[in-house]
Amino acid sequence: MEELKRQWLPRMVVGGIAGVVVLYFIGGWLNGLGSQSLPLGSVTAFSAISPHLVELVRWEPLAAAVQMVLYFALGAGAGVATLPFADSGRELVVRSAIHFCCTAGVFSLLVWLCRWSWGRWLTWLAELGILVAAHRVAADGADRVALAIAEVREAGVELVLCTGGMSVDPDDRTPGAIKASGAEIVTYGAPVLPGAMFLLGYYEDGTPVMGLPGCVMYARRTVFDLLLPALAAGVAVTREEIAALGEGGLCLGCGACTYPNCGFGK
Repeated sequence: MEELKRQWLPRMVVGGIAGVVVLYFIGGWLNGLGSQSLPLGSVTAFSAISPHLVELVRWEPLAAAVQMVLYFALGAGAGVATLPFADSGRELVVRSAIHFCCTAGVFSLLVWLCRWSWGRWLTWLAELGILVAAHRVAADGADRVALAIAEVREAGVELVLCTGGMSVDPDDRTPGAIKASGAEIVTYGAPVLPGAMFLLGYYEDGTPVMGLPGCVMYARRTVFDLLLPALAAGVAVTREEIAALGEGGLCLGCGACTYPNCGFGK
C-alpha cells in the first residue's frame, strides 16, 4: 500500500499542477469563446473565470476556486494515467474503467458549469469563412444587451449577431435592446419555420444586425441559412425579400438534408 501511494501521489500532484497551468490558458480562451477548433475562426476575448460560473455561484472568488479545483482534478487524472500497467488483466480493466469514468465526469462537469457550448451557428459562420472577432455574454436587461452590442461594434465587426431573448415573453428584451442600440429595424418576424422570431436591422454605417431565434441552436436549417450568405456578401436584404420567403419557407426536416438543393426558401 505504501509503495502504491509513493507512485500515485507524486503523479497526481505534478499532473494537477500542470493541469491548472495548461487549462488556465485553454479555459480562458474557451471562456471568451476562443474556440480554435473552428476553421478560420479567431476570437480575441480571454476570460480566466467563466462568466457563466460566476453567475451560477454569485461570487467570483468561489467561481475561480471551483474552476481551478476542476482543472487540478483533470490534471491529476492525466498524471494517474502515467502509472505502469497492472500485472493482472482484471485489475487493468477495472482501473482503466474507473479512471475513464472519473475523468469524463470531471470534464463533463467543467463543460456544464462553464457552458463551453456555443451552438451550431458558429460552425455555419466558419463554413462561410467568417471570423468571430468579438463576443460578449450579457446578463438580462435591455440596457446590458445594448451595452454589449456597443462594445462589439467598437471592436470593428462587420456583422452583429444576437442570440437569446428573441421571443415575445415579457422577459425577452433582445429585440428592444437591438433597437435601443441604434439599429433601424427592417423586420422583427419572418414567414419561415424554423425561424419565425428572426430580426434584421441595420446601423447608420450599414452594419447589419441579426437577432437569432432559439431554433438556430438545434435545427439543422433555419432562416439564418437563407439570409446569412447575402449578408456576408454585403448585399442589403429588404423587408419585401424576407416577406417573399413565405413561399417555400417551411423546412420539412427531411431525414437526409439536401439543402440548398431543395425547396426551402425558394
